[in-house]
Amino acid sequence: MACPSGVYGVTHKRYGFNRTPHARDSNAWAGPSRGWLHSFAQHGRLIVVLGHHRCGAVSAAVSGASETGDIPGVLKAILPAVEETKGQSGDHIDNAVRANARDIAKRLQSSGPIIAPRMQSGEVKIVAAYYSLDTGQIELLK
Repeated sequence: MACPSGVYGVTHKRYGFNRTPHARDSNAWAGPSRGWLHSFAQHGRLIVVLGHHRCGAVSAAVSGASETGDIPGVLKAILPAVEETKGQSGDHIDNAVRANARDIAKRLQSSGPIIAPRMQSGEVKIVAAYYSLDTGQIELLK
């Protein structure tokens, strides 16, 4: 959604924004939000990839769930973050949420003909962050 301040919000559930690649294009992003995001990147200056505490999709991926419909693609897209964080100290789900946000932010940096050049020129910045549902605080991730 857009507001006069130029702040936009995209959620993977509502807009299909996730790392699920289309079958023929491993660099493609699922859902209609990719074009919307490129449109924003033409005028915006900051994209925040925000993972959140107790994410149900990451919890399902960590537990090895398999679902029907679009869910297997979402779970498959999260699995690299789950694998990357195996054996780390701390909460496995929170670790995977953070890794997933970082992975998406990194992938966005080279995404498409609009975002990548604006990222390289410094016109757009992409950051990963973690939102705690308990405290309401947002932590920028490195």
